[in-house]
Amino acid sequence: MKICMIGDSHLAMMVNAQREQQIADLDITPVSWPRQFYDQLSLQGTDICAEGPELAAEWEKHGLPRRIDLSAFDKLVFVSYTINAFSAFAIMRDHVVSGWNDGAFLVKRLNSLSGGPGDRRLMTAAVFKACLADLIRENHTYQFVDHIRKHSDLPIVVVPAPYLAEDAPKQRLRLWGLKQVLRKNDGVALAQALQEAHEIAFAPFSGVTLLRQPEQTVVRGCLTKEEYREGARRFGTQAAQSADDIMHAGPLLGRLFLTEICKASPED
Repeated sequence: MKICMIGDSHLAMMVNAQREQQIADLDITPVSWPRQFYDQLSLQGTDICAEGPELAAEWEKHGLPRRIDLSAFDKLVFVSYTINAFSAFAIMRDHVVSGWNDGAFLVKRLNSLSGGPGDRRLMTAAVFKACLADLIRENHTYQFVDHIRKHSDLPIVVVPAPYLAEDAPKQRLRLWGLKQVLRKNDGVALAQALQEAHEIAFAPFSGVTLLRQPEQTVVRGCLTKEEYREGARRFGTQAAQSADDIMHAGPLLGRLFLTEICKASPED
């Protein structure tokens, strides 16, 4: 099976998984699309083209031509470039989701004698997911899929960015949103909202499989277990990710995703 895999730094977990433990008859062509070069890629039918010199140089480093014909592949995979937990946290700065434990706390507060909604407004879970779906539609993977579906029925798989690291709450970062979710035991609700937002956004397209991070790799509902972060490396250079990195996963998680990608069919 020939797979074209387009994404950002999270490509590394896939590439390294295949490098360390080959899946038979799987041929991956990883296509890096760094954020700073977003505007240097163009779509022409089923061809993707590096229009700018920086992106062309990036592809050349990995042995890729300036034009890649997607019709030559059996499957197209997008890694990341939709939304992640930070997208949800941005909405949660000003809103509380009803149906979540955090929302129940606010409703109880509103019904109490002390009353007062505080700084955040109540938002239904349906509206919250609709907002997340809108963010997905604004992102590059969605726009790419929309274009490809007008020119090809090539099977497509969308792989989300891994959940944040298990030790993320311990990092000295401004992770108020994450700490709020964990404090109220809303991790499962957050992960479910992100998944359902993807389903809402990509529903109009046939032949698109949306993967979810495997349950055995998840702790507290929305964090990646430490063992699945081990061996995380930078794409291209193979340098190890920094010790305080909370975003990237290692080849063990990549292997699980690759297995699901191989099994994915257009009917999924």
